[in-house]
Amino acid sequence: MTLLSHSDPSRRIYLAAPYSDHSDSVRKWRASMAGKVAMDLIFAGHIVYSPVSHGHALTSWPETLCENCNRIPKDFAFWQSNCFSFLQHWAEVLAVLRLRGWEESVGVTAEIAEAQRLGLPVVMLEIDNSCSGRWYELD
Repeated sequence: MTLLSHSDPSRRIYLAAPYSDHSDSVRKWRASMAGKVAMDLIFAGHIVYSPVSHGHALTSWPETLCENCNRIPKDFAFWQSNCFSFLQHWAEVLAVLRLRGWEESVGVTAEIAEAQRLGLPVVMLEIDNSCSGRWYELD
């Protein structure tokens, strides 16, 4: 399955990527890369839900604008029911963005297992070695 082919019909793509880390800068970088790939897929004609992009935006409001936003947990246990609902009721494809740490990610591991249980196709995506935001699909 080629996600960027313009000849393919649009798909509802759930874009999984690792997020949780003790470092704010790692979380920000992961959210940026997920957002970049999500936009590429959208520009290719797909409909994309990126829980990392969505969740990062919700948890990053300044305290002056949202006093409870910085208290929202950033771990998968908090977000799991939301994520699984999108996989179960909306997604046609799970695309996994293989950023550093993806294999150890509790969330990505659970999302892959849930997609496989549901019979959804799983497509692996990887950022190039320069980490510039360019990415490619693995066969």
